[in-house]
Amino acid sequence: MQSALSELRELRHAPEIRSLRERATDFRPVWTGFPLRGRRIALAAAAVLISFLGVISWFVISGPGDPLESRDLGADTLRTAIGERATFSLEDGTTIVMNTNTQLMLEFSTSERRIALRQGQAMFNVTEDSESPFVVIAGNHRVVAVGTVFEVRFEGADVRVTLVEGTVDVAPIGKDVWNGGDPMRLLAGQRLTADPEGKALPNIQFVDLEQATLWQAGRVYFKDTPLSEAVAEMNRYSTLEIALDDNSLKHIRVNGMFESGRQLNFANALEVYFPVRAVRKSSDLIVLQSN
Repeated sequence: MQSALSELRELRHAPEIRSLRERATDFRPVWTGFPLRGRRIALAAAAVLISFLGVISWFVISGPGDPLESRDLGADTLRTAIGERATFSLEDGTTIVMNTNTQLMLEFSTSERRIALRQGQAMFNVTEDSESPFVVIAGNHRVVAVGTVFEVRFEGADVRVTLVEGTVDVAPIGKDVWNGGDPMRLLAGQRLTADPEGKALPNIQFVDLEQATLWQAGRVYFKDTPLSEAVAEMNRYSTLEIALDDNSLKHIRVNGMFESGRQLNFANALEVYFPVRAVRKSSDLIVLQSN
């Protein structure tokens, strides 16, 4: 399904499809004088899309999701609430996609475009400017990029930097840190995970970028993930918290893709596939018990 979705996304850039979209937004008849080849491609795309959505409906429990809101930059401090995602556009052309419960501060100067990520997760699509480097400070780490797409997540336990394209240098701030403070350069597809203080050498590994960036589409992906970690990840997106009542449950391994913020759907799926019972204790708490 992910492969089919990627193909559909690519198809939207076809000249014929772009022309159809422009005609539709101009409120003019779409088919008048349009080449036969364009009609066939458009009809084929529509057929594939309808079929794909039909398949999706069998696998994904749908509901009124929270759309990725696009906003203009209006303050030096940017925030998203729990369960909210938002896109902000900066004056230099850079865009920032912020995930749930994220806070960052803009600290731009004439020589440096600096952002302090206080907490949460954000994707940065940076406009290149060799005279003004783009810097993200997270914990005790400094991420420097020029014309790059990368993600930073900082939530106390560790700092994670995932490079989607381009180049970034990650370095700890201070003297008593790994490599004496020398930066580490990431390649596209690599993720660096380090402790917030930068004391120990970070871990760098390649990741599946499509899965790593699913949060932008309101999805959470688990692959052989301990239930305790899966629950913690789902709790990031909702004020309805899920808790484990039995420590033996935390070793259950979860696989699959779920809608972020859909706590009841997630709990119901666990009941179907594992010896788990979900008990609603209050308006803001679901407890998982051994069945």
